[in-house]
Amino acid sequence: DIHGSSAMVRGVDATNKTQSGGRISRLNKFQTRAQAISNATRAIHERDKRVAAAQRELRSREDAQAAARLARHSGYDPKGSLLSDGEAAALADRRRREAKAAKAARFLAEAERAAALLESDCDGGGGANGDGAASDAATDGSEAATPPAPLHAVRCAAPLPELLTVIVTTSPLPRHPCSRLLDEIVRSVHRHCAGAASCRLLLVADGYVEVRGESAYKRGRVPSDVAAAYESHKQALRAAISAGAAPYRTAELLEQPRHQGFSWSVCRALRAVQTPFVLVVQHDRPLMRDVPIGPLLEAMASLPRLEHVSLPTGRTLQYERQTYAKYAIPLDGSDVAAHGLRFLPLLAFLDSTHFAATHAYLALMRRHRLRRGDFTEDSLGQAQLAEIRTRGLSAHGRYGTWVLDDGDERVMVSHLDGRDSRALDKFAPARPCPIAPPQRQRR
Repeated sequence: DIHGSSAMVRGVDATNKTQSGGRISRLNKFQTRAQAISNATRAIHERDKRVAAAQRELRSREDAQAAARLARHSGYDPKGSLLSDGEAAALADRRRREAKAAKAARFLAEAERAAALLESDCDGGGGANGDGAASDAATDGSEAATPPAPLHAVRCAAPLPELLTVIVTTSPLPRHPCSRLLDEIVRSVHRHCAGAASCRLLLVADGYVEVRGESAYKRGRVPSDVAAAYESHKQALRAAISAGAAPYRTAELLEQPRHQGFSWSVCRALRAVQTPFVLVVQHDRPLMRDVPIGPLLEAMASLPRLEHVSLPTGRTLQYERQTYAKYAIPLDGSDVAAHGLRFLPLLAFLDSTHFAATHAYLALMRRHRLRRGDFTEDSLGQAQLAEIRTRGLSAHGRYGTWVLDDGDERVMVSHLDGRDSRALDKFAPARPCPIAPPQRQRR
């Protein structure tokens, strides 16, 4: 019994030593891990302090540079002391007052011009001076036209040709010299926009660059046979315009000497416009149903913030649902209703068929400095979308882009592939092309 008790005691002691050793080992590991976490936390804290110090230094440097620019702009010696907060606030306030005064002066000048225009109209005159001489002088030897009347002076009861100019852009396509695609696009405008057939039509033919290698039609790089066919297409357009043939009875052809792109082509046409509104159409965008053109122009004239109004396409049907699903931006309460129509904020400029206020379009082009070869929706539109996604709908006002919602679930504007020889047959199969496109050999 004594020996058994001793053995039992020794076993208990061994077990206790083993358990104690395990607890000590786990404690050591825990302490090591805690020390490592503490060191990492301290390192992160030190790094955050360095980053904060660097940010403070950067902000201080930027503030100093901004103050220096402000001092230079206000006539102070840039090498002298910077403006104090009070001086900077006073200067900013003075600048705001000067800007408001300049804006009021411009508004007064526009009102005086509009009053003169209305007075001449009431006297029965045909143009700004009663005999159309102002219009002739504005276009004599130059594309620069008389500035359109401001929107607050627009009378939508006037004939449509005095309110609207139609701009159609075109460029080289494999289907040229056949002009049937462009013919059908213009006819669709005349068919679905009541009165548009009597409006001035500006056809802007973009230029191109001949290449021997791979072609890129969007960048104006085309092979020599396509370039020759395009020249034949333009020659046919000149002949149709000179003869006054339908649908080009009111058309003028503006030819770009080199490739300029959609944005610059539209800008060139805008400089020749004399009406307060324009309808911009691409050569592959036919209208599919009637446009409520009267109420639409009335709404744009009464609400100047409707600067650009895109017509419904497949991309903009159910636009509220699309924007919320794709960008999580609700449009509830941001729509505008006028003259029986509804307008939704368009988050990104679209090149597809759209109405616009001429003066606002020109201002938009000047403000954003689009480059040669740009499509407006690829440059300005993406910048607009990024700004709205960052700042919210408060950033939308400076762009003035809207999409029409007339309550019809059908598309108003379709798209035809200009490089598909059979695409037009699905749209207007009754009219054969008078000129067959050349057959190209496979390489």
